Amino acid sequence: MPRMLNQLPARWVEVDLDAIIHNLKQVRSLLAPGVSLMAVVKADAYGHGAVEVARTVLSNGADRLAVTTLDEAIELREAGITAPILVFSPLLKEENEIAIDHDLAVTVGSAENVDDLAEAAEQRRKPVAVHLKVETGMGRTGAFPAEAIELGRRISSRPGLKLEGVYTHFAVATLKNKSYTEEQFRKLMQVINELEKQGVQIPLRHACNSAATLDLPHMHLNLVRVGTLLYGQYPSLYVQRKISLKDSWQLKARIVHLKEVPAGTSIGYGRTYRTTRPARIAVLPIGYVDGYTLDPILRPDSFIDLLKFLAKDVLHYLGFANRHLSAEVNGRRVPVVGKVAMQLCMLEFGLNEPVRVGDVVRLMARRTTISPRLPKLYVKDGRPYKLKYWRGEEYLLSSKTEAVDGLET
Repeated sequence: MPRMLNQLPARWVEVDLDAIIHNLKQVRSLLAPGVSLMAVVKADAYGHGAVEVARTVLSNGADRLAVTTLDEAIELREAGITAPILVFSPLLKEENEIAIDHDLAVTVGSAENVDDLAEAAEQRRKPVAVHLKVETGMGRTGAFPAEAIELGRRISSRPGLKLEGVYTHFAVATLKNKSYTEEQFRKLMQVINELEKQGVQIPLRHACNSAATLDLPHMHLNLVRVGTLLYGQYPSLYVQRKISLKDSWQLKARIVHLKEVPAGTSIGYGRTYRTTRPARIAVLPIGYVDGYTLDPILRPDSFIDLLKFLAKDVLHYLGFANRHLSAEVNGRRVPVVGKVAMQLCMLEFGLNEPVRVGDVVRLMARRTTISPRLPKLYVKDGRPYKLKYWRGEEYLLSSKTEAVDGLET
C-alpha cells in the first residue's frame, strides 16, 4: 500500500500521464476504423516507466503493447498487465518456454526460430502467438522475402504455433524522401499477398512506426506501432506536423547547496571554468552516472555534420564543454558551468538573482539515456500524485507536499 509523502526528493523524472493520453488520442485520430494501435513501451517506455505508461495507454485506447526484450515483457506481466504484448527481438532457445508461460507474442525470422519455438510449445502443451518478421531493408533481424514465404507456411503447419502477424521494420521513414520506404512496403506486401494466396491466414499486418503513421497512411494496414509520438516528440524534422503533441517527460532536481564566490573562482574538476564576475554557484545532486549529458555516438550524415561534430570536440578540449548546457529555474535559463561530475553539477547565478536552496530546476536531457534508477513523479489530472522509486516503493503525494508549486506542471 503506497505511503503518503510530504516532501519531494532531490532529483526525479517527471512524467505527465495527461500528456501521454492527449498524444495517444491525437494518434488515434489519424487511424481509420479497424486499424489497431500497438503502443511501444520498450526501453522503460522511453524513460517514462513502462508499467505506469502501459496501464495508462491501455485504459485510453491502445489495443496492445510492444517491447524489445523478454525481460521488458515479463516486467509488465508481473505488474498484472494482461493485454497482448509483442516481443520484437528474437529469443534464445532457452527463453522460448518463459515467453510461452507469460502468454507473449514472439517474433520469428528464421527456420531455427520457428522449430525451437514449436518444440517449446509442444513441451509446454500451450499454443504461442507468432509474428513473422520480414527483412525488407533494415539489415537486422527477420527473414528475406523468399524465405519468409516458406516460414509462413511452416508456422501454419505446426500445431503449437499461431501465426498472429506478419510485419517489417522501416529503416528511413523519418527522411523526406520516402522511395526506400515505399520499396520496403512493396516487399512486405508481396510476402503477405503470396501467403494469403496460398491459404495462410494473417490476422495482423503491420509496418508503420511513428514516422510512417504520420506520413504514409496507405501503409497503416490493420495495425500501426507507435512509440515516439506517444511521448510528445516528432520522429524527425521532415515528418508532417499534422497533430498536436504535448511533452510528457522532464528531468528535475532541487538545489542542495548555494554559495557566493568572487570573480576568478574555478568551478569543478580540471578547473575548466572560472567565473568572470562575483557569482552564486548552485549545486545539483545529478551527474553523468544518472545519464545527464550522455549522448549517443553518431556517424555524421554529411560534411556539414562532420564540421559540427569537430567543432563540438574542440570546444570540449578548450574547456567550453558546458556552454551549450543550461537549466531552467523559476522560468529563466541559467548556464551549467564546470565539468558535470559523476553525481553533481553546478549552475551559475548573478549575486542579485532570486534563488534558494530547495528551488526546483529543470534540466535538458535525453530521455533514453537517463538512468531508470531516478525516481519518477507521475502527474495525473493536472497535478502530481505518485512518486515511484526503481526499487518498487511508491508514495502518494500529499496536497501539502513541499515544492509542488515549483513543478510547473
